[in-house]
Amino acid sequence: MDSSVQFAELVSKARQGDASALDAIFRTCRDYLLLIANQEMDERLKTTCAASDLVQATLVQANHKFDQFRGDCQPEFLGWVKAILKNEMKGSVRKHFQTEKRAAPLPRPTGVSSWLAGSATHPIDPELTPAAGAELEEDAQLLRLAILRLSEDHREVLLLRNWQRRSFAEIAIEMQRTENAVKKLWARALVALENEMCE
Repeated sequence: MDSSVQFAELVSKARQGDASALDAIFRTCRDYLLLIANQEMDERLKTTCAASDLVQATLVQANHKFDQFRGDCQPEFLGWVKAILKNEMKGSVRKHFQTEKRAAPLPRPTGVSSWLAGSATHPIDPELTPAAGAELEEDAQLLRLAILRLSEDHREVLLLRNWQRRSFAEIAIEMQRTENAVKKLWARALVALENEMCE
């Protein structure tokens, strides 16, 4: 069967609620998006996030917005997800760089699990000294390094749950696991991060 016909059939099934067809569609574009992200992402972003993280976030967005896709062929779909990826890259630049002067200091990692689990945002201390600010930045760097040492699954579930604020149901779809399995994975990821911070 012609590949264009196969793709159109996948789109039709996905629109009827076939999750496996939707997964198959996303698999066809993952490598393409990764290539685009590596080629076009802002150089500054490479110091704060990986191209694979941007692709992952793009696929999550595409999953939520699939009903907005109006085409039925692969070139149209690739153009559609590429536009989502470019918006994701622009948003990441704004988040990491254009607002960094207004950003509150990261909380101390001595309660990493409770912070990642969604504790309230800490107010900026107007009495914060330069030395204390430097200490907070050092702690933040240690946290970033600890996250990088985690397994890929642990990093992914923390990214989706704690940074992108996805529900467990959404993460289950993205990671192709049951919702209960995702909750257990997330809990283990928090413990693993806590252990990395202690070391």
